[in-house]
Amino acid sequence: MKNLLTLIVSAVLFSCGLESTSQIQVVNPELGEKLPEQLSKATVAIYRGERFVCTGVLVEKARVLTAAHCFISHRVPSDFTVRHSDFEQPKSIASIRTLADTSDGRVEESFFPNYDVAIVDMVTSIDNIEPVKVFRGPLVSTVDETVIVAGYGRTRFDQADAGVLRHGTARVKRAYDKGMFQGVVVIDNNFQSAPCSGDSGGPLFILQDDQWRILGLTHGVHWYSNFDYLGFEFCTHKESTYVNPGAHTFADFSLKPKVEKNYNSFTEYCENGDLTREELSFYLGLALESRKDICAEFEDFLAQGRLNLEGSPIYSLEPLRHWNGLLSRLDLETEPETDLSALGESTVEHLKLRIHTQAQVDQILETKGLKQLVIRSANTGFDWRKLEDHRNLLNLDLQDLGIEGLPNICQNRDLRRVNLTLNSLNSIAFLDGCQNLEEVFLSSNQIQNLSGLSSPETLRVIIASNNRIRAIDELQGHRGLEFAAFSNNLLTTDQQVCPVEEELEGDICSF
Repeated sequence: MKNLLTLIVSAVLFSCGLESTSQIQVVNPELGEKLPEQLSKATVAIYRGERFVCTGVLVEKARVLTAAHCFISHRVPSDFTVRHSDFEQPKSIASIRTLADTSDGRVEESFFPNYDVAIVDMVTSIDNIEPVKVFRGPLVSTVDETVIVAGYGRTRFDQADAGVLRHGTARVKRAYDKGMFQGVVVIDNNFQSAPCSGDSGGPLFILQDDQWRILGLTHGVHWYSNFDYLGFEFCTHKESTYVNPGAHTFADFSLKPKVEKNYNSFTEYCENGDLTREELSFYLGLALESRKDICAEFEDFLAQGRLNLEGSPIYSLEPLRHWNGLLSRLDLETEPETDLSALGESTVEHLKLRIHTQAQVDQILETKGLKQLVIRSANTGFDWRKLEDHRNLLNLDLQDLGIEGLPNICQNRDLRRVNLTLNSLNSIAFLDGCQNLEEVFLSSNQIQNLSGLSSPETLRVIIASNNRIRAIDELQGHRGLEFAAFSNNLLTTDQQVCPVEEELEGDICSF
């Protein structure tokens, strides 16, 4: 049993080479036999001294991704370099961190395969090579897709021919978005293009929206569920595994345990500079600029449950699953491909975000505990019918979205505040029945009358400037009204009569 275990571990530690392209079966001939130039330039080799160790891929000007298991036995940054035939000199490494780090700085093998990702930051940036972005989206959607595998490893386990970039094509056989293998992609190698010693950390490329993306990093043979071969046969194994670097986050093994176990250690960890905005940018899929207030921001998050990521396009909300129970307020921006499905299981009550697609609207409206919803978008024509299911909603802000009406919105009995400024409303009859409305913002629509506001006795504020309103008789009797604005409407002078006696209530109406 001990010897077998040693062999299994070796499958991961040394499964790092691809046969030359001419010897690899091309699954999709349309891709051709030549590795696209961007991918060839972005695929780099990692050396310890003068000894080749692993393959990596450039994801930022000064950042390379590779496998965490490349650094299990040794990880002193100054002992390693990043190399490529286009580099005049080897690139020195400033830091090495992994998703499998433990609190005492070890690489924990029990976190494999899911967390077999290392982040290598170089001392200087590489400005003449275009980095490759990480694939974002459901991994299961890639099943049966053609992919490119690349690496500097050996062609056979017993051949000393590593250090040459080789590539091949294969198909995605399985992919896991959930469960114990979350983030793992399994490739059918057809016994022709399996990873070998030296390919660890090498990229698995896939086309997404006509752009090459990194679907995974080479982990090894699929030993944990279908281990058929030992020894030299690793290099022609029928299945191999890759880890999607966007499936897990730094929060999994660095932030969350520190927060749960010892709040002070998190504060110290953050203030000492171990956590940077750049790390969050990578691990959370955020395009964030470096800011000195990151520690204060997370202090506020831990104390108030609010995370403000406005101005920072986000690609995945999966990391936020780990903050359920803590996170109650979330402000963020999305990209068109951003998956918001994680909101459906979140504890977020106050949500403010900028969106792009109907799919994102539908995912947002699966968040059943919402009390406040603020949405902005450059697009219009969304279907908001599922809003009627949100019976706890107190504050709804849907400004400038081309909305023509919100049928059944008053099924939200607790709705207190509605902002529908800059939409396409001709009528607000759909607000009739919202018995608890206190504040209504309706400026810059095409509203002709206020018939939908005849019933809510709780109304305190109405802003309805820049419409086509001809009369405000519906507001007669609203004794609780504190402020009303109707400038730039079609009210005649004799119709500009405040529905509340101003000598009793003060200066309330603005015409």
